[in-house]
Amino acid sequence: MKLIRKWKNAIKDRVQQFVVRRNYGTDRPNVVQLPGSRTRVHIDPDDPRAWKILVTAPLFGRIARNQTYWRDACQRLAPTLALDIGLNFGECLFAAEYHRHTELHGFEANPRLKPYVKRSLIEHPGRDQMHVHFGLVAAQSGPDAEFYIDRRWSGGSTAISGLKPEEAGRYDVVKVPVISVDTVLAPRAASRPGGALVFKIDVEGYEFQVLQGMQRSLEAPRWSVGLIEFDTALLKKAGESMEAYWAFLQERFAVFAFVRSAKAKRVREWNELTAMFRHPEFHTDLLLVSGEGDERVDEFLRDWTVGKGADGGWDAAGRRRAA
Repeated sequence: MKLIRKWKNAIKDRVQQFVVRRNYGTDRPNVVQLPGSRTRVHIDPDDPRAWKILVTAPLFGRIARNQTYWRDACQRLAPTLALDIGLNFGECLFAAEYHRHTELHGFEANPRLKPYVKRSLIEHPGRDQMHVHFGLVAAQSGPDAEFYIDRRWSGGSTAISGLKPEEAGRYDVVKVPVISVDTVLAPRAASRPGGALVFKIDVEGYEFQVLQGMQRSLEAPRWSVGLIEFDTALLKKAGESMEAYWAFLQERFAVFAFVRSAKAKRVREWNELTAMFRHPEFHTDLLLVSGEGDERVDEFLRDWTVGKGADGGWDAAGRRRAA
């Protein structure tokens, strides 16, 4: 069986290399143009994550949910403020086009990605609307902190110490600034009351920290729509309480969870969420909605969610009710 698997993987690799070479003219492209995008994203051709998620997967019709969400939400909802937290190479921020009134902010902790991000920023037609911040996004700004750069997979870089003790040599330790979203956005006009917010957070177990540090930014908009990664194993390794985190989310948002589906289902109780998965430790994305909303938000939810509440009539923390 191992020999057959090895043989299949070898064939798969050859096919991928052929398709990449046919599309990019090289086996190691350092810039990609994702499907449906007219803009380019600069990447490290030696990064396995960039190769898998940004080079090969799109050529075979596989687009990450956070990319499709970001592009769809920013285009259809036309927010005044959009936050991409956990930028990586910028495959969300730089692969979309924006309404002229949208102010955009990207946050990334890994300093080694800075050269690629800067190249993409310079080339993007909306660069004057964009602001990129390098630092570890946390509950509050503070002294520099240790950050662990994953040499094998840039997306695995983390602020969690000892994440993979059996692979300690996999990480390079660097010191990075510690910032909060509220501190960064405090002087920005787009964060003042009355606007509209779209956000995405994918920071390897630090999502609760990020949300705690953007509470003023969440209170100001008329409505907000966000997508966050939710990985119970990473959150626990970061020292988070699942009960406290869930209570925080429920107090502020209508929460929808994705489970083996392109659409998310409304979840109101922690037990309801855990019952959707086969194992006590699980990984998913949560779609978060709050505020007054409008017809565009209702329509967006109808396309992205299923079941009761998908018609825009979210209640409790979400506050909007069906007419």
